[in-house]
Amino acid sequence: SRGTGYGLAETDRWRFAQFGDVSLATNKQNTIQASTTSAFADVSGAPKAAIIETVGQFVFALNTTEGTYGDSPNRWWCSAIGNHASWTPSVSAQAATGILTSSPGKLTAGKRFGDSIIVFKNVAMYRGDYVGVPAIWSFSQIPGEVGALCQEVVASVGTPDAPRLIFMGPDNF
Repeated sequence: SRGTGYGLAETDRWRFAQFGDVSLATNKQNTIQASTTSAFADVSGAPKAAIIETVGQFVFALNTTEGTYGDSPNRWWCSAIGNHASWTPSVSAQAATGILTSSPGKLTAGKRFGDSIIVFKNVAMYRGDYVGVPAIWSFSQIPGEVGALCQEVVASVGTPDAPRLIFMGPDNF
């Protein structure tokens, strides 16, 4: 709907998230898209991302590519607090980026877990917690060698107050 069409590799897929009344769409070939009506448009300054998720007042982009860091399959970004359209890292705006490298592989999924986010690789999981300025988000690896194959195999089956996730890893649920 943006007028210039979209490019999408055969192995890529669109993924969606809701941030208040803004619908967000992403794939690794196009800048994150936003819509408050029926038309989507580029979110200027946002990365291209394989995965998008919302947690509280933040939008997360995972497994990204953009001009500063290039193709970064293990990179996460969060938008400025309360603003899906602001992605420039800034302590005052609380927009940030980082990489998760203590385990091998690319980020394969991300899901809200109460007020936190769980980020998956094929054989690893990280919990991201909001800590405010200056760090904004703190990620710690969850012990064990378990992960998720892709975004579509992670489902939230709990409530915001009692979060639970079920997911399929390389060898089991």
